Amino acid sequence: MHHHTPTAAHAARPRRIVDLTHTLDEDFPLWPGDPLFRMRRIREAPEFLVHELCFGEHTGTHVDAPLHCVPGGDAVDRIRVDDLLAPLVLVDIADRTASDPDALATPADLAAWESLHGRIPDGALVALITRPARGRPDGKVNPEAPAQPHDDAEVHALTRSLTPDAAGIAHWPGFSREAAEFLVQRRAVVAIGTDAPSIDCGASTAFPAHHAVLGAGRYAVEMLAALRALPPAGATAVVAPLKHRGGSGGPARVLALLD
Repeated sequence: MHHHTPTAAHAARPRRIVDLTHTLDEDFPLWPGDPLFRMRRIREAPEFLVHELCFGEHTGTHVDAPLHCVPGGDAVDRIRVDDLLAPLVLVDIADRTASDPDALATPADLAAWESLHGRIPDGALVALITRPARGRPDGKVNPEAPAQPHDDAEVHALTRSLTPDAAGIAHWPGFSREAAEFLVQRRAVVAIGTDAPSIDCGASTAFPAHHAVLGAGRYAVEMLAALRALPPAGATAVVAPLKHRGGSGGPARVLALLD
């Protein structure tokens, strides 16, 4: 009797794939001053559907390349392809953000993560979870549960974060300078990320996390989605930004693979 033998590619397929990418449309929140996201059907192509897209580089779930804040740094098309596949480390600081919307992840948060899950692996993407799970104050998640469709609450939270207060200051959590420097210098990360609009907190004017990470030739991933569908350790991130020559960053499709 013939027995079906899985191919190597089939056998290596992850048990679960979670999309960490927000769906872009014309209502998605933008950085103040960024160009509007526009999608227009090209009428001159009657046989096939074709749209013209217009958007800024830092729209939706996106990558910041070193060039974003480092003159002469690598552009998005020069990020090493080996660095776009990374162990995913999720550090949850949501328990502090309700009382402190400008909360910063510190080296103590990273030490606490390592005490539970072991040393942060070399070449990781370390991302912050900054918002409590809706209806789950403890923030716990069942990693075996099926991935949920993207929650509009995540987009609403980004909109609220990007809306300045009466003093003109926007508020969301981020990485402290010390945490970012620790990850680059002591843990050899390839990138840091967040579900918030930026890896630096909303009130920051010096952007220390950007300078620490991009200044070291690493990259950032901002506005990640669905992080609560994943365990704190064990997933692998696939980060695929738009590859345009000389770009300071670009919208990215980000996937998490679970074995």
